[in-house]
Amino acid sequence: MTEEGLDLRGLLEFQDNRRCIDCGTGKSEYVLIDFGGFVCKTCFLLHSDLGLKNKLQHITDPITDQDLKQMVFGGNSALYEYWEVYDLNYKAISFKYLTLSAVYYKEMLASLRVNGNYYRDFLSLEKAKQLSQQSFDDRTPEPEPRPQKLKEKIEEAWEKLSLTLSDIIKTIKTKLKIHP
Repeated sequence: MTEEGLDLRGLLEFQDNRRCIDCGTGKSEYVLIDFGGFVCKTCFLLHSDLGLKNKLQHITDPITDQDLKQMVFGGNSALYEYWEVYDLNYKAISFKYLTLSAVYYKEMLASLRVNGNYYRDFLSLEKAKQLSQQSFDDRTPEPEPRPQKLKEKIEEAWEKLSLTLSDIIKTIKTKLKIHP
């Protein structure tokens, strides 16, 4: 609790903060202080698994005045609107929190907390979705394969699945004596 008598639970008075910023369904129990966002336990665990050096904590844990100020500047509404601009709201946690736009947002909130303003040019839509080397450098474990390799693996798996489905459909047509 801060000297002003506020704590993180007080920010739950705002309806948007009551639901998880990432999945939208879970009850907010944890906070991503660097992003000013509230998340459910499931999404908190996903964030923890990323291995980033972001400040994550339970809502009932003590919070410094500086961290609370950052949360006040943030909140789920602001983060949602920010992700919406860059079409990242419904992207995977393992992707959107590793983008340049994520680094930018963290810097913006930190600057607002310290200076009360932020005077940096906004990111272009193309640049915002690029993966940030800083995010990878900030990771504690070895970085996982970049999403491009993951995308290639998914496309390869989908191609195999499509071939398998195609074979199954052909077999069904043959057995039912349906000809194209």
